[in-house]
Amino acid sequence: MARFRLERLLRVRERVRQLRQHEAAALAAEVRRLERERSALAAAREQQADGERDSLARAPLDAASFVIGRLYDRGLADDEARRAHERDAMITAREAKRAEVTAARQEERKLERLREAHTARAAEERARDDERLLDEIAARGHRRRAGDDEDDDGGA
Repeated sequence: MARFRLERLLRVRERVRQLRQHEAAALAAEVRRLERERSALAAAREQQADGERDSLARAPLDAASFVIGRLYDRGLADDEARRAHERDAMITAREAKRAEVTAARQEERKLERLREAHTARAAEERARDDERLLDEIAARGHRRRAGDDEDDDGGA
């Protein structure tokens, strides 16, 4: 059977797709990590706000404590916004990587269909060659028998 010339390309494409899938999985893990960090920062802000409310319920807050609380809250809010922005960027990158994986898989399927067609064509050619060989053997046998029959007829 003739070798499928694109087999090596198919193997390379499969490997590249697998690498892209691993990259997409890593991006998804990074999205989850950033989401956990963002949630933790939001919880810390909520906890800070609860602490300030409790402090205000007990006694008036002096200006320095209020400013420190606001600065801390602003820092947490900035970190939370930064994590949300990073998460959004990672989501975009993950979706792009998934699209690459999908496109790579489609290319692989094309090559697989070409390989299947090549294999079928090679099997048909092999079957035709086998039939041709059997016909040739049968024709030789027939000629040999016909030649033997002539020898038998001529000698009598």
